[in-house]
Amino acid sequence: MASLSQVVALFFVAFAAATAYAEDVSDLSLSQTSSVADRPRHRLRRMVPSARRSMLRQRSMRNDMKVVDRATGKVKNVFEGKFYMYPLPNFERRFHGELAQCERKGADYMFISSLLEHPMRTTEPDEADLMVMPCLFESYRRCTTTNHAERPPTSLLEANPHPEDFEEIPWVKAFDTETQECLEKIQRSPQYRKNWGVDHFWLVADWSINFGRTVESEMIKNITLGKIEAVDAKEGLVQNREAAVDSSRCSVIVPYASDVAYVQDFSRQTTFDEWLQRPSLVSFRFDPRKYVLYCKSQVCEGAVDATPLRRQSLVLADKLSEETQTSIFMDRAPLAEYTREVEESRFCLIIRGDTPSSHSFYDAVAANCIPILISDRWSAVASPLSHGLHGNMVGGLPVDGFALTFPEEAWMNDLEKVIARIKEVDQDPEKAVKLYQHMQDNRPYLLWSMPGVTAASNVLESARKCVHEDQD
Repeated sequence: MASLSQVVALFFVAFAAATAYAEDVSDLSLSQTSSVADRPRHRLRRMVPSARRSMLRQRSMRNDMKVVDRATGKVKNVFEGKFYMYPLPNFERRFHGELAQCERKGADYMFISSLLEHPMRTTEPDEADLMVMPCLFESYRRCTTTNHAERPPTSLLEANPHPEDFEEIPWVKAFDTETQECLEKIQRSPQYRKNWGVDHFWLVADWSINFGRTVESEMIKNITLGKIEAVDAKEGLVQNREAAVDSSRCSVIVPYASDVAYVQDFSRQTTFDEWLQRPSLVSFRFDPRKYVLYCKSQVCEGAVDATPLRRQSLVLADKLSEETQTSIFMDRAPLAEYTREVEESRFCLIIRGDTPSSHSFYDAVAANCIPILISDRWSAVASPLSHGLHGNMVGGLPVDGFALTFPEEAWMNDLEKVIARIKEVDQDPEKAVKLYQHMQDNRPYLLWSMPGVTAASNVLESARKCVHEDQD
């Protein structure tokens, strides 16, 4: 393990190299004056020129286009604007550096990858409807923090000048050092200062963006954030997270990065007949812990304890045990085993945890496993591709076209009825194939790993709507 003096020395070497690199490759004029974080948020509308505000209102008139085609239940690829992405060599060198070697890249990395050759990308900032910030905060956390699925890559652990970044986010500091530098550099740019970030979009599909010091950061107040879950007034009351309601100007719900999706062969589509032959009716795995938000050592006042909801799955498994196979366990498993279980199941339980959303929804879709959704507040704060101000989300993808949904109360108090409904669909090929086909139709909008730019394009469109949403 490196000594303190070695760590300090490595820090200054890395800092000097980063400074020299930035001076060599920078093609943008960066102001040395204070960033937008120094300016009060309530002055934002005065900062934006009146002509610019008028243009935003005109553009908002065409925002009535729905992302979802209600007739077919499919999401339309509707992004017709232009976007500018800050150059990676200048602002986020980790994209082609250490994070390129990570096996569990985040949604932010997949999003940026999809944008590199996107037909609506422009190299002229003045032509853009949307300014994309490429700072890889989520991928840094997925690839470096300790987790059950993957040991952090050796290249990221060795010679690390900022070991405190691994575990201090979001409770002690808002962002890791390199993400902080990326954000500060963008905020000093003339492109950002032109409208003080109102037209900027940053995708961060990581839970920490809604907690701790991160939600208090002035660096994200004026921009639109893409995240896995919104925090509305009701959720904000839990764990004293009122600051998370307005931590950014606007929010877009983006898909989780699914570990299961990374190992799928998307060149081959699983047929409905193959789905019918899967040996397990339903699968679900969860930890033997309490699923509730804590305020220090105590359960937060008003927090939903989802532990009974999750443990009810064991009762379901017991009731089904005499007539069919299930894969329901209160225990973690290696990623390969977990993936095999969802790939061999026809239905997958998606039960809320500490908060209403869950990565298991996207794992199920990746594995062609029809979701059974049990989360009362999903549509309010976790509906994919929805957008809104103050956590009040609109639009988005209605999952009832390809998922079975049950109220939490029915799940806990009328399990026999829930079981009857699952069996009814499973034993009726006409009903099952309709759900299955709708899931196939919507997979490209929910899975970052699928070929093409469908997911990225629809996130861009939701972000464009968010950017031009009138604060009034």
